[in-house]
Amino acid sequence: MNKVLLTLFIFLFSLYSFSQSDLIGEWYLESFTIDGATYNNVYQYVSTIQFTEDPNGVNNMEYNGSSTCNYYFGSYSATVDTINLYDLGMSAVDCSNLASGEFEDLYLSFLSNHYTYPSVFSYVVEGNGNDQTLTLTKSNGDTVAYSKTDPGAVLHRTWYLQSITENDITYNISSTDSPSFSFGFNVDLFFGSIPFSGTGDCNDFTGEYRMYFGNGDEIRISNFTPTTNICNPTSDFETAYFSVLGDESANTFSFEIINNGDNLTLTSASGTGGRSMSAVGDVLIFSKQSLSINDYNNSVNAVTLKENPVENQLKLKVNANILLKDITYKIFSIDGKLVKTSNIIREIIDVSGMQSGIYFISFLENNSMHTLKFIKK
Repeated sequence: MNKVLLTLFIFLFSLYSFSQSDLIGEWYLESFTIDGATYNNVYQYVSTIQFTEDPNGVNNMEYNGSSTCNYYFGSYSATVDTINLYDLGMSAVDCSNLASGEFEDLYLSFLSNHYTYPSVFSYVVEGNGNDQTLTLTKSNGDTVAYSKTDPGAVLHRTWYLQSITENDITYNISSTDSPSFSFGFNVDLFFGSIPFSGTGDCNDFTGEYRMYFGNGDEIRISNFTPTTNICNPTSDFETAYFSVLGDESANTFSFEIINNGDNLTLTSASGTGGRSMSAVGDVLIFSKQSLSINDYNNSVNAVTLKENPVENQLKLKVNANILLKDITYKIFSIDGKLVKTSNIIREIIDVSGMQSGIYFISFLENNSMHTLKFIKK
C-alpha cells in the first residue's frame, strides 16, 4: 500500500513540477483575441509576464509583468494544462487618455477576467528554447499569446512605402526618395489624436490618426494635408498614395505587422457613415528599412504578378536577368501567419492548397525585400 501511495505521489509531483517548470520565466506579449478580433502588441513599450517558481511547494506562486503604462502583479496556481490567476494589482500611472492606455485596459481586464477571480485559462507551451510560445485560452475561446523573445512589432516609427493597391491596380514604388509614413506617439490629451507625417515623390504630408479597439487593430486617418508641388515627371504612385490616405470617406484602415516585424500593411476597412465601398481593400505595404538606389534597381523588384486574383497558380513575371534560385519567397495570410516559404524554382507557385482570401508574398534577394498583395479565389 505504501509503495502504491509513493508511486502516486511521485506521479502527481512530476505533473505539478512539469506544469510549473513549463511556465516559469519571462514571456513577451504578442497579441490577444477577444470575440474573434485580434489586438497585437505594437507599442514601443515592452509588455511582459513572468511566472515565478513556488519556493514552498504549496502551489501558491506569483506572477508579475509590465504593460504599456503600468506594472502588474498577482498570484497563480497551475496544473499540467490549466492556470488560475488571482488578485491582479498594478501601479497607478494614469494613461487612460492614451491609445496605449486603452490597449492596457483591454488587456489587463481580459487577463483578470474583468477583475473577478480566479481568472481561469487552459494553456499550451509549444516549441523549444527561444522559439517557445505560450497560449492561454479561456473557456469561450478567447486567447492571449506570448513568445520567449520580444516580437519587435512596433507601429510607432517611420515606415517606407513599397507598393500601393488602389481599385485593384498595384503600383510598385520606383522612386529613390524612399517615400515614407511616420507614426507619431505623443497623443493630444484634449482631442485624443496622434500626429503623423510622411513623404511622397516630390511632396510631403502631415495629418492625425487615432487607434481604435473593438474590431481588431484599426487606425483612422484625418486631416491629411499634403504640399502642392508639381512632380516632374508626373508620379502615378504618389497620386495613388495620396488618394488612398486622403479619402475622408475611406479613412479607416486595419493594420498588420508581418514578416517578423519587417513589413506593415494598411488595408482600407469597411465602415459606416457614407463610406466609399469601392475603396475597401485598398492596400499600402511598407518596409521597416529604407530602400537605397541599388535596392530600387535590384532584380527582386522586377518580380511582379501576371494576374490577380488567382485560382490555383500564382504566375510570376520575372526579369530575364535574374536567377530564380537566388530568390526566396514567403507567403503570409492576412492575419500575418506564415503560410508557405521556398526558393523560386520556376515562374509559377502552386497555391492550390491555400484557402480563399487575401495574402501577401514577399520576395527576398541579397537582403532586399519586395512585397505584393494577391487574392486567392
